[in-house]
Amino acid sequence: QELARSEQEQLALRERQAAQQPELDRTRGASEGALVALQALLAGRDDDELRQQWQQLTAQGQMLDRLQSLLGEEGALRQGLVALQEKETQKTAQHAARVEARETLLAAWRALEEHIRDKEARLALELRIQSLEAHRAALQDGEPCPLCGSETHPAVTAYEACDPSGTEAALRAKQQEREALVEQGSAARDAVATLAAELNSLMEQRRDKEQAL
Repeated sequence: QELARSEQEQLALRERQAAQQPELDRTRGASEGALVALQALLAGRDDDELRQQWQQLTAQGQMLDRLQSLLGEEGALRQGLVALQEKETQKTAQHAARVEARETLLAAWRALEEHIRDKEARLALELRIQSLEAHRAALQDGEPCPLCGSETHPAVTAYEACDPSGTEAALRAKQQEREALVEQGSAARDAVATLAAELNSLMEQRRDKEQAL
């Protein structure tokens, strides 16, 4: 039985070897072909020539590596440039909006300033009229005014109704409104200056990247 089993194992081994033989032949053929090609390539060349060719191939490989690195750097620069352009567009829009808001505040301040001047002039007039109350009280119908000589005094009743306190209160309200506008205008001016500086910085960065490309 052991002899029969041994013969069976040897038969199986020979079958496996027979099955692997074609692959071994192909591998041997490929190796022999590569050796023949290498011998043909090296035929007639001395060591110096082979060394020089090797150095050239090495230099070309280094150049290819450097080119690949440069292409990667260029891609990163272009991505950075696109990001900067997007930020610059956003900052430009923000800056324009802030400038418009500042101009609106400035227009409102100018209108309010004119209104305040009118109120100040009206208050000064009403205070002047009030200061002449004693003179008005002395006026009598039919008797000449010591200031203008008129014997009729039609405005006395209207002047008696004059109340500078209302005008003064309105003036104070407008002045407070002006102070608030001044604070808002100052904040708007600072915001415009900040955005302008940020925009200039982005533009400089963009120009640097464009030059780098």
